[in-house]
Amino acid sequence: MNLFQYSLGSFKSTIISDALPSQQDNPRAQVLTIAEYSAIQSGFAIAGFALGHLLIDNLSRFSMQIYGFAGITLVFATVTGMYIQGTPPSASTLLVVLGAMYIFLNAGPNITTYVLPAEIYPTQVRATCHGMSAAVGKIGAVIGTAAFPWLEEWHGLGTVFGACTVVSAVAVLVTYACTPRGAEELKDIDKDIL
Repeated sequence: MNLFQYSLGSFKSTIISDALPSQQDNPRAQVLTIAEYSAIQSGFAIAGFALGHLLIDNLSRFSMQIYGFAGITLVFATVTGMYIQGTPPSASTLLVVLGAMYIFLNAGPNITTYVLPAEIYPTQVRATCHGMSAAVGKIGAVIGTAAFPWLEEWHGLGTVFGACTVVSAVAVLVTYACTPRGAEELKDIDKDIL
């Protein structure tokens, strides 16, 4: 998740400015437009968290995570397809795409990332395992943030979104293979470790 979350978050102004018509004669207007788009994206992120908090008591952690990653995969695949067809999305389309990504991300995997470790790991090793999980996530963030400018320079934003599609599709598979389905499976994990 952090491979694309932090990289796209860190470079959202680059993504939006690439899609905006050139405003070299008025850099102030360009900065204000990018700030406006970033604020709107933040609104999408907050809406995603609010939706996630509404869903957390009604859906399993597995469902939240797999549907979130599936939605993100669909969003990234759609935008990648636009680049492949030779019709790069406009700034407004990218705003909606990144907004949808933030909604799916924050309503699903970004919440379950914090909830699942507290539920899965037994009390004796919970803090250590939670810390290791967080560290691996931050390694992913570093890799994604370092790779973004290189991929964009190498083959453009279409390649960046294509890589994000692959990473989020792999996340769907990993979620399916490794995430407990419900309370009974969580109890079984606890018994096996103890």
